[in-house]
Amino acid sequence: MPLSGGSPSPVRGILPKEEPIGWDPSGKYVLVREHQLPVKVVRLDPETQKRELWKQISSAEAAGAEDISVIRFAADGSTYAYSYYRILSELYVVVV
Repeated sequence: MPLSGGSPSPVRGILPKEEPIGWDPSGKYVLVREHQLPVKVVRLDPETQKRELWKQISSAEAAGAEDISVIRFAADGSTYAYSYYRILSELYVVVV
């Protein structure tokens, strides 16, 4: 949405499976990600559509990890927090 007013326009360069999750500390790049593990956070320049890997995030526990759902970055980009889903199960073998 232009700050000076006018109609909103989509951010160019975001791929169909990606979602924007915020801006990098400089405010120039949009941070986008796909729902996959590990999560690759890409910095996208909306003017040039140039893309570069900014961070790669893996869940703390790999066993049963399904998805990292929410990622929040500190204003300076140096730290982040996330939540993730795990599905754990047990398999029992019964021999008769």
